[in-house]
Amino acid sequence: MGKVAYHAGSYIDERDAVIPVSALAMRYGLSIFEGIRAYKSRSNSIVLFRLNQHIERLRNSLEVVGFPDPGIDELPVIIERLIVENSISDDCYIRPSIHAINDGDMGSTISPAMTVTIKQMGRKTWLKDNRLAKVATSSWRKASADIYPPALKCISAYTIPFVAGKIACSKGYDFPIFLSKEGYVSEAPTSAIFIVSKGELKTPSLENCLLPSITRQAVIDMADELNIPVNEESLTVQDLYLADEAFLCGTGLEFAPIESIDSYRLRQCVARPITRRVIDYYFEIVRS
Repeated sequence: MGKVAYHAGSYIDERDAVIPVSALAMRYGLSIFEGIRAYKSRSNSIVLFRLNQHIERLRNSLEVVGFPDPGIDELPVIIERLIVENSISDDCYIRPSIHAINDGDMGSTISPAMTVTIKQMGRKTWLKDNRLAKVATSSWRKASADIYPPALKCISAYTIPFVAGKIACSKGYDFPIFLSKEGYVSEAPTSAIFIVSKGELKTPSLENCLLPSITRQAVIDMADELNIPVNEESLTVQDLYLADEAFLCGTGLEFAPIESIDSYRLRQCVARPITRRVIDYYFEIVRS
């Protein structure tokens, strides 16, 4: 057997964890998910980062879409077994997803199945190779909450972010930054954005159509512990241009320090003292 996954109640070869092509998940994008990080601690155990918050957010997505619960309270046990079955011994990434696996149409009752996969994952290039990201504001706008709930982690929500990311990369940028329909800063495709201005951390408030990111909340909590002033507010594009530092953060990404926004180079992008303090403290916490 290759890598082991949990799928529809069984532990099986990951390659066999499939859903029918006629399933509602395939027809209408009815599949919700979470991404969870786990870290190798100083005592060499694998410690899950904010698992309870991820489960609660997954539960909220279930309720919004109207999925029956396939047993998400069993996730801690499932993940621990997958760590053992796959001989995970270092930092890793876990993805639980819940799909509508039955066929049907718009009025059909949903039959859900849960899949959980795991893979070892270290630092992305931004931290591993000490790279700075170039980001650009996107012409695409985030849908308002009355069109698409920003707290819903459904795969259908990631089509336009994928397209926007391809466009940004084709123009020489690394990530797009979305604005709300009112023109305020929202988020990047899979990460939250923070800026530093005059020693203060700032991040868009949730009213600006962004996912209630768990890493974002962790940064806010860490800033309080580090006595770094932090505010959630409506930020303009000009606020981005005039920032001293900025970074993106998210579960898979972890952190990507930003060099420039729409070709405006940030004043302290190289030194980035507050960004470094936040990142260093994050890894101190997850390794403890």
